[in-house]
Amino acid sequence: MTANGTAEAGILEAGIGDLSVINHVISRAVLGWPLPQRVKRLALPMLQYDAIDFEHYTALVYIRKTVIACGVWLDEPISFGPQYCGGLLHGLYVDPAAQRQGIGGELLREVFTQAANAGLEGILVKAERVSQDFFERSGMVLLPSSTATDYPYRYWKALGGRSRQ
Repeated sequence: MTANGTAEAGILEAGIGDLSVINHVISRAVLGWPLPQRVKRLALPMLQYDAIDFEHYTALVYIRKTVIACGVWLDEPISFGPQYCGGLLHGLYVDPAAQRQGIGGELLREVFTQAANAGLEGILVKAERVSQDFFERSGMVLLPSSTATDYPYRYWKALGGRSRQ
């Protein structure tokens, strides 16, 4: 699939050729966050993807004439402590002009479906503070911090699968 603005509406798996489009969506989403401009400028390069990332992650895009959202996740089981082993939602970004239309929820449900089909027990996301409500409304549960170094907004969605080992 090449998302580059030519596909019909819906959710599709993205490829390396779609990196610039994906990173454009991420840029627009991050620049819309309620954070100081300097923080956004410094964070943006760390949140964007490159070709090496596509060796490890699965990227989904939501297209409506052009790519307006993306979700990137790791479909291999990793342990998040003694109770949680599953996939990792690395990023979910929706263009600000398309937010609050259910698109992020559709992408997240597709990640859940693909993860369940892959036999994963669940999905973990390390969310930004501004997206806590979204993940809670999506049925994810905030995990308690067990150490002072734990990421503060870790959310888990149990899927009932058995993770591949």
